[in-house]
Amino acid sequence: MKQKPRKKKEYYIHQIVRENEQVNNQNNDLSNVNISIYSGKKNAPDYAENVGYHLDPSHYDVLRGGKKAPQPVIQEEVVEENIIKVNNQNDLPQIYNDDDYYSKLAEAYVENNETIVDDIISESEMEQQEIIENVVNQKPVNNQLVGNQPVNNQPVGNQPVGNQPVGNQPVGNHPVSQPKIKTKKRKYVGPGLDLLARGTGATDKDINIAEEQKNKINEILQESGIKAHVAKYVFGPTVIMYLIELESLKEDVRSIKKIEDNLAMHLACSNIRILTPIPDMSYAGIEIPRPKESRSTVYLGDMLADREFKNSKLAIPVPAGVNNFGEKKYIDIAEMPHGLCAGATKSGKSVCLNAFIISLIYHFTPSDVRLMLLDPKIVEFGKYAEMPHLAMPVITEQAYFEPAVAWLTDEMERRYRKLNKYGAVELSELNEELVSRGEEKEPYIIMIMDEFNDWFIEASNTTDANITRLMQKARAAGIHIILATQRPSADVIKGAIKANITTRLAFRVSSFADSSVILGQSAAEKLEGRGDMILRFPGMSDIRLQGSFVSNKEIKSIVEFLTTNNEVDYIVTLEELQQSSISRGDGNGSSGVKMGRDDEYFKEVCYYVVRNQNASVNQLQKIFGTNFNRMDNIFRDMQSLGIVSPTQPGTKRKVLVNEAELEEILNNI
Repeated sequence: MKQKPRKKKEYYIHQIVRENEQVNNQNNDLSNVNISIYSGKKNAPDYAENVGYHLDPSHYDVLRGGKKAPQPVIQEEVVEENIIKVNNQNDLPQIYNDDDYYSKLAEAYVENNETIVDDIISESEMEQQEIIENVVNQKPVNNQLVGNQPVNNQPVGNQPVGNQPVGNQPVGNHPVSQPKIKTKKRKYVGPGLDLLARGTGATDKDINIAEEQKNKINEILQESGIKAHVAKYVFGPTVIMYLIELESLKEDVRSIKKIEDNLAMHLACSNIRILTPIPDMSYAGIEIPRPKESRSTVYLGDMLADREFKNSKLAIPVPAGVNNFGEKKYIDIAEMPHGLCAGATKSGKSVCLNAFIISLIYHFTPSDVRLMLLDPKIVEFGKYAEMPHLAMPVITEQAYFEPAVAWLTDEMERRYRKLNKYGAVELSELNEELVSRGEEKEPYIIMIMDEFNDWFIEASNTTDANITRLMQKARAAGIHIILATQRPSADVIKGAIKANITTRLAFRVSSFADSSVILGQSAAEKLEGRGDMILRFPGMSDIRLQGSFVSNKEIKSIVEFLTTNNEVDYIVTLEELQQSSISRGDGNGSSGVKMGRDDEYFKEVCYYVVRNQNASVNQLQKIFGTNFNRMDNIFRDMQSLGIVSPTQPGTKRKVLVNEAELEEILNNI
């Protein structure tokens, strides 16, 4: 250790507890005394400190000059307060935990008349943590041994320090109870509502327009011989609801629907919707769209700030929208348990999915809910990359679609085995049992698949079967699926999907046929678009809602906050999905050049194609029992070897070689 000429006589005060009494010892005599050494915030300097008695060794740096006083390490989270208790002077450790100032005590400022020992202070928090870990494991630090070996070329242990013994007794060669060091687990930091836009709360209720329409409706009813009148009207975000009261019990409420076209013509509306009757009310209803300039926007910020959402007792609440009576409606994904979201372009379908995702982020931590996002358009869900709530990276390529679905199916089966082990029947019950045992709970997993028809075009029968199994069984395992499409035709939304998805979110579609596929009736083709929707939920009648709106700018700011203040921790990575696909044998999970020719079916497929002059991928995958990706990789290698021709739109592949030429090609691989 480096010696410096003494400039000022200084003293270090040991705080000693003897039989619950605190004694100040200036002679460093630790014999036959139980001491408890600790650190804390320094109070204002008193007289003793002003004349040279210091409790904090960092003051010596200021007195000597040349060094700045070490700044206390500000930790993000206090994991555990470590207090090291020493029973006698022989148990005094060489280096203490960094959370106290004892990492400085063993090397710090032992002074006699001529010698001062410089302290050893780490240059960074990382180096301090490394010193602590190496002390526990008795490993060298920066090529200097720590423990009973010299540090900075100075003997420590059974050798004198600064030529003076500490506490009149040798220190070292005695077992010390090592302090417990815990790994810091960074706490999740959620976004604030200030990142979301809020409405003004004021709505322009077009009273004059509503009164004019009310008078026309009454006139049309009277001229049509229907004994009914408008009792009152209600302003919704998108439409004005006119409540029709029948004047006689003998009057048939269905007669109002017969004049729907007359009402639309006289009121100059392209789309009106008649409800006969309104559920839970003694009125029939006529919904007439409000003028576009006076329609109100339902902001997601207002929905999330509502007390009903914050204090919701639903398992997985998400805001659905505001109905025609101005009431905010929330639904429980756990009760859906799966949903189908369909609508044409610019109907509000994608905005609805984004609102669901953002609301889950605000209401849950990553340990509660994880998301699986599948987006063939790349741009829709790509903005959520590196978000801590993701179970895996956003899936944008077909090569990862089938492995992702297979992984989710395996996860469902694993959870069912765990449910059986603990005697639980659903995830919430299982999590209660796990928490009571001090174990980590299982998060809900919500898979949101945009344009799901694009994923299933090239999917194998195995993937279709897995999706069906998930829809039938996954609810109790805490796994839920939301499918979205802008082409709700019968060939896309098949019978198996419709049978297993009872929750529907219907946005504006182009035809009655598409509305029938989603809702089984006419309604969706009469919506106004831009968030105007009809919700069908189990146990509820169909409700017309204006969906909540969240802009891309708001989404980017929220995701940026999350990625800045939190770390992503995927349950499974893309590489693991790829490897699981290869090991499972469902395909190679990659379109690499050599993967096809390495397939066990490669030569057999080549001979079949040449002998039968049949180069159809779809037919051969059924013949050999493989999925599309696996057979497509085989054909790509066959194309690269010149066995078959490239694909051309509207034409089939051609076989370019005979059997003898094929044998020569295969022998040269």
